[in-house]
Amino acid sequence: MKTTKSYLILFLIGILAISCSVNSPDDDGIPDDLSYPHKPVPENNSANQALAVEISWSAEGIEEFDVYFGRDSRAKLFYRTVTNNKVVVSGLVKNTQYFWKIISKSSDGDKEGAIWSFVTSNTADNSGFVMIEHKIFTGLPNKVNIMFQVLDFQSRGIADLTIDNFEVLEDDQPISPTESKLTIKKRDELDYKLRTVLLLDNSTSISTEDLTAIKQAASSFVDQLHPNDEVALYEFSDEAVLLQNFTNDKGLLKSKIDQMASGFATTNLYGAIIEASGMLEEEFNDNQIIQSALLVFTDGSDTQGSSTFPEARNAISLKRCYTIGLGNEIDPDVLESLGTAGFYSINNVSELQLQFEEIQKELYDFANSFYWVNYNSPKRGDKEHTLRLSILANPNMGSNSYVLGSFSSSGFFSVIPGIYINSSIINPAGIDTLKLLPNESREIFATSYLLENISKYEWTTFDANIAKAIVKREPADFSNAVIQANAGAVSGNQTKVKVRDVNNSDYEKELVVIIK
Repeated sequence: MKTTKSYLILFLIGILAISCSVNSPDDDGIPDDLSYPHKPVPENNSANQALAVEISWSAEGIEEFDVYFGRDSRAKLFYRTVTNNKVVVSGLVKNTQYFWKIISKSSDGDKEGAIWSFVTSNTADNSGFVMIEHKIFTGLPNKVNIMFQVLDFQSRGIADLTIDNFEVLEDDQPISPTESKLTIKKRDELDYKLRTVLLLDNSTSISTEDLTAIKQAASSFVDQLHPNDEVALYEFSDEAVLLQNFTNDKGLLKSKIDQMASGFATTNLYGAIIEASGMLEEEFNDNQIIQSALLVFTDGSDTQGSSTFPEARNAISLKRCYTIGLGNEIDPDVLESLGTAGFYSINNVSELQLQFEEIQKELYDFANSFYWVNYNSPKRGDKEHTLRLSILANPNMGSNSYVLGSFSSSGFFSVIPGIYINSSIINPAGIDTLKLLPNESREIFATSYLLENISKYEWTTFDANIAKAIVKREPADFSNAVIQANAGAVSGNQTKVKVRDVNNSDYEKELVVIIK
């Protein structure tokens, strides 16, 4: 019996040793089981990191992760169920150590990575640009798209770069800017929305006179909105009350601001930030770009206690939040920590309008720091290629000074510049003729290849007695239309439908419609 127990103990120790061996990293920090998070960027214990930094990791075969991030080794949950192996953290504090860890989520169970750390730089001693990747994607016939932002070490937007400031490498070789038609687009050329949430304290500590000044400052903020910008409005004391959801209707917003009245004798600052931060979203694709920010004004600390500071900090983490504190009852340390994009202290409510104007300028600088570079790749075949985008003569030489990714050239093909109808990988040239029965309809779509500007289409019907083009309102570029054959059309009749790319004046295409 004793021998059997001894063997059992040895067996369990062996199993434990094997388990520890599989999960523990080697001397180079790589675990035996590569589905565990490893290869952190920035590297563990690295220094001189920017106040906006992209953190990334490797974990083979894993598609979902939980991200933990914080100022101490306990690292609070900041992002749940991330589907990429990289996230951007901004609004960091200079000369501060941050800790982070990743948990791989799979059907085999959660696999917790090591705790990593880095230290932010003393921004006064650093110059240069930080590049934040948002998305890399491809399109036909051979288009590569890179969406990114450029910030300085204080997380402020850099808005004045041109295509001549950038270099693109494919497989470590520079591409030809002219052959590839390398172009850059900014927010004024895109379906871009900047959404700002105004979260304004109306607790009873705000006097009637001060509330009037707050409303005047908020109305002035609304007056300066650009056409595509939207604002949502909250007031808070006992709780956050949504007065107006996102809109660009300045008159409606100002009427809601005028309706603000004194609230209750309690300040639910943390709960209000948690509520309002849920309105913030970001979206990056070739149809629409949305970025958002939260602007918080308060004259005090959280007095209600129904929510906690860690909960509020967790809700606003990885999001852009500006905080403004009035008077001597605020907690500057708390507001600075919650102000991921900046904290401002004012002594008199009369300073609020000027502070709103400064933040609004920063918001527009941040929005204008968004860039979309695209080009036509010369690569062909079903192969993976590396891609590196960098800023020429960038004083910052760190891992956050460039965008590094990959793309597949599968399906890439060569075409002559122009408009193509129903083009696809299987049929790149698309169609020139469409045959329909009387009263039959068919949806078609137009695509411009090797164009200079973002497309917008105009359709012309030649003979509606035979067939006509009915333009669809979606997508917004009017690239889709329904060709409807007339019920009275006779077999053998034919006409034409013309589509023109109004933003690329030389691009037009005629489609012959034949009645069967």
